[in-house]
Amino acid sequence: MTVDALLESTAMILKESGFDALSCNAIAERAGISIGSLYQYFASKEAIVAELRRRHFHEVNHALQTALREARGQSFVEQLRAVVAANVRSHAADPELHYLLTERYRDVGFDLDAVEPKSDPTLLYSDAVTESLIREYSYARDTAENAAVVVFTLVESLTHMALVYNQVTLDEPALIDEIMIAALGYLEKRAAH
Repeated sequence: MTVDALLESTAMILKESGFDALSCNAIAERAGISIGSLYQYFASKEAIVAELRRRHFHEVNHALQTALREARGQSFVEQLRAVVAANVRSHAADPELHYLLTERYRDVGFDLDAVEPKSDPTLLYSDAVTESLIREYSYARDTAENAAVVVFTLVESLTHMALVYNQVTLDEPALIDEIMIAALGYLEKRAAH
């Protein structure tokens, strides 16, 4: 509970005032925890940001993995829609924090994180996805592998443009539909070649 309070306080300060206003004292005060307790868990504000980033990406990855697991056995299109929906929901939950952790303060505490704080790209271009593309679109293996990477990049980029950068003004269901149209249009065009 202490660590959760510290991370929540860190996120709030980052969103309200930015990294320059972030200090261990400010975090501890905001969380209602003594500075000594904070230092039992974290050595610096950079370490707290690194943990906040790690947890954030863990939550996004967990949502995507859960969507894939629940869609297992369905068609590729149904699996893709499940993942797109989970990705959109994850980004929509706190787009400002996602932006701060992935763009604005991306390098803060990066070297303190033992795990690369990025989403797991293999979620969308795994062997299972490749096999689905081969089976359902009659792709050659190398085409299927490349197409899966393109689709993953397209899904992630469109989600970011809409929710993190506010460049597309659609509600979540409409955004999911637009991403699916773009991804499926690409896959169908690729299959025709």
